[in-house]
Amino acid sequence: MKKYIKSILCGFLFFSPYFVFGEVTCSVDNYKALIVLDKNEISVNDKATININSQTEHSVKYEIEDKNIIKIDEMGNITPLKVGNTKINVLINFEDEIENKECSSTIDIKVLSNDSSLKTLNIEGFDISTYFKSDVFEYEVSVPYSYEEINIIAEANDSNAVITGIGKRYINEGENQYEIIVKAPDETTSTYKINLLRQEANSDTTLKSLFVEGYIISPTFNKDTYVYTLNVDKNIEDITIKAEGNNELASVLGTGKYKLATGDNKFDIKVIAENNTEQIYTINIFKNKGNSQLKNLLVEGHSFEEKFKNDIYTYNLTIKNNVDVLNIKAEALDDDQIEIIGNENLKPGENHIIIRVFNKDKGATTYKIIVNKLKDDMQPEKNNILLNILLIIFIVSVLIMFTLIVIFIKRNYKNKKKKIIRKRKNR
Repeated sequence: MKKYIKSILCGFLFFSPYFVFGEVTCSVDNYKALIVLDKNEISVNDKATININSQTEHSVKYEIEDKNIIKIDEMGNITPLKVGNTKINVLINFEDEIENKECSSTIDIKVLSNDSSLKTLNIEGFDISTYFKSDVFEYEVSVPYSYEEINIIAEANDSNAVITGIGKRYINEGENQYEIIVKAPDETTSTYKINLLRQEANSDTTLKSLFVEGYIISPTFNKDTYVYTLNVDKNIEDITIKAEGNNELASVLGTGKYKLATGDNKFDIKVIAENNTEQIYTINIFKNKGNSQLKNLLVEGHSFEEKFKNDIYTYNLTIKNNVDVLNIKAEALDDDQIEIIGNENLKPGENHIIIRVFNKDKGATTYKIIVNKLKDDMQPEKNNILLNILLIIFIVSVLIMFTLIVIFIKRNYKNKKKKIIRKRKNR
């Protein structure tokens, strides 16, 4: 019985040669050999060996399905050539005094990649791909305080490599280090590091600008001045406050359109920095109970760009360079006091003249004249005279040239005519 089982097993091994084992028994009749492959998965820079163990004298022949992937010598030493899968057919010939017997078995072998490099590495919103190199393993990145997490994106050069450490990652304040580990199919690993600095929260609570639309607050806006005043006439129903923070990450509260009550009105504009520190700017607006407007406003010898109306509070004016003081005539609607500020030693460029009208309630309405004083080389009279002179010179030059051309043509024509007449006479 045992003899029959042994024969059946040997026949099975002979006619079914495809086995994927580290050890394979190849036998025929009473002859047996143990085929041992020390590893059926090897790296491209590794080696493997096939050993044949048998008590019977034998010879071995190896046949490779794809000779581009591996090569094998007569001693069974396997050298990988490139990544891929192939088969080795092992043919064993048992040498007997009477007859030779042969068995065969096929072994699968896989050559694994050792490429653990990255093809791309990036942080969403912070492009580091422009200076990324697969053989550079450490990077420095700085992000604003407002970022609480980042999304790390990476792709391996080998599609079968496994990447860990990518995806959304939380950011602590200050310094952070993230490791992106790439494991090649042959277990070779590479570690890429991102040293990320989360910047400190900005503490700037100052304003870049602050104004009441259509009016002039006092004093002139300065980011380090926190209290301002403004007087408006009794018929003003509402005002619009506008402001902008010096840091775009700061929040500015308290702007917009507001109704005014007669008398005192207080408006707070709060600036909240990125680190949650706060600063308040205040505009105190007094709405007059009576009139405090101008009935008329003019500058002797000059005209405003705008037509005067008592509810228009800003006017523009251009003057010559030699004017240092304006003769301003202002008349109030009521018997109110008028104060003019800034109408002396006017400088080239933009000047602001403030006119305040005070009424009996101690309220005031402010008008402003924006005076643009021309520089020497910008005086229109001089420029116009020079332009006219150049134009006259050009016209005269053109006329002279035209006259000379006409004279030249006429003379040339007469000379040619005389020559023709002479030729005819000579004939």
